[in-house]
Amino acid sequence: MLERHPWGLDVAVAQRSEQIGFVEPNMIGDGHLAGVEEFPPPGRVLDATYLGDTEQGLLRFSLNPADRP
Repeated sequence: MLERHPWGLDVAVAQRSEQIGFVEPNMIGDGHLAGVEEFPPPGRVLDATYLGDTEQGLLRFSLNPADRP
């Protein structure tokens, strides 16, 4: 995990090291976090599920266990 923002997390993608993805706040855990201070800290390795690309080509991920294959 690279950075946390009010709009979610910036994450480095292990298989595509040059690319950055993001996780929206409602996709962190079960989606019931109060704010940025509850997001995982920068530097933590996350096991995220790839949800696809946005129309702008951004990589979307989820940390919600319900989204795991």
